[in-house]
Amino acid sequence: MKRNKAEDTGLSPRQMRYISALLTGKTKAQAAHEAGVTDRCARSWHNQPRFQQALQSALDGALRDVLTDFASLLPDVVHAFADGLRSGTPQQRASVAEKVVTTLLRLRVDVDFASRVERLENMMGVYDAQFKTETEDAGESTR
Repeated sequence: MKRNKAEDTGLSPRQMRYISALLTGKTKAQAAHEAGVTDRCARSWHNQPRFQQALQSALDGALRDVLTDFASLLPDVVHAFADGLRSGTPQQRASVAEKVVTTLLRLRVDVDFASRVERLENMMGVYDAQFKTETEDAGESTR
């Protein structure tokens, strides 16, 4: 039997409608109205870990979709930069070269930063799991 998305996330259909409305650019108040709940109810959802996780997951998915769309334009961008380096005045070529180098350096920093954050998150996940186990073990030994 096929489960629906609300069941998969543990959210109600209204919470899912609210998140969908937010992803279309609606304000929190507009999204609450569209989901059929009060602003206060919607605000309370933002304090619930399960809702926060589902919202973050939806935002991450939307961002991945946008990045995929942008990635399809990269060959055109590279060709435009290459054309700029081959034609134009010396000042224009220098400007294009500067933009290419600056962009590549920023990209390198961003990739390095993302990799470092991922490693830290993985370490913290291991630490959190170890800490939880140690805390539970300590609790059992005091009984």
